[in-house]
Amino acid sequence: MAKSLILLFLLIFIPVFTSARAQDLAQQDDPFNRAVVFFENGRPDEAIAEFEKTLQVNPYFAEVDNYLGILYATKKDFNLAAINFEKAIQINPEYFEAYYNLGLTFEEMSKAPQALAVYTKALKANPKYAPAYYRRGIVYLSLNKFGSAISDFDRAIKNRPDFADAYYTRGFAHMKRFLSEKAIDDFTSAIKLNPDYAEAFNYRGLTYASIGNYEQAISDYTRAIQIDPLFKEAYRNRAKAYFLNKNYSASLVDVNKGKELGEEFNSAFLQELAKAR
Repeated sequence: MAKSLILLFLLIFIPVFTSARAQDLAQQDDPFNRAVVFFENGRPDEAIAEFEKTLQVNPYFAEVDNYLGILYATKKDFNLAAINFEKAIQINPEYFEAYYNLGLTFEEMSKAPQALAVYTKALKANPKYAPAYYRRGIVYLSLNKFGSAISDFDRAIKNRPDFADAYYTRGFAHMKRFLSEKAIDDFTSAIKLNPDYAEAFNYRGLTYASIGNYEQAISDYTRAIQIDPLFKEAYRNRAKAYFLNKNYSASLVDVNKGKELGEEFNSAFLQELAKAR
């Protein structure tokens, strides 16, 4: 289920520059403008240097500390990232994006209680901020607190009805609570919003399989594989569904393909498949 948190870090704004405009700004005396250009062009070390120069002139520039936090996070220096996000929050206690970014950083550092606390602060600053509900729900999910997770996914969806990931993760939480119908409905909603959502097809397939609907499960696993031909877990799941549907030759094909991709199979399942053939 995991997605890279690095891609989720937010900024107050990210200017879009033409190449000519970028070159012009980079030649200016203003270190902040130069830093933003370096940031936008994937030159983190130069961006950090220019942002640090900006802070020498104005040490109370919260957006700069937020930028620096993002840059250090992308360099996987999460301790420095956290320090900078915390500085941004000290300067501007209502800076909900900085709270959110700090929460992502704590997740990367496997600090679930701290992540929960700062996501809650982000929501106090902005009660309609769907991404913070979503990430707090993810943390609750990791702690097996499915009721709290579902409540947060509910609020994420209420504030952003097109939030496909929130439907997907709520479906996962419902599946963990053996609420198959609700899980299928949520995975289906995620797929409607994102027809290429391979993980949602895979988990909807798992849910169908759990209630004995192997034909539909196979269909969903097949769609997941069509979207992502390297989706080794979908091959494993389809192999099991084919087996339970008594299509042993197709099951063996998926076992071999899954192994080719590096997927591991339960030895008891492999023995049962060998006997059935």
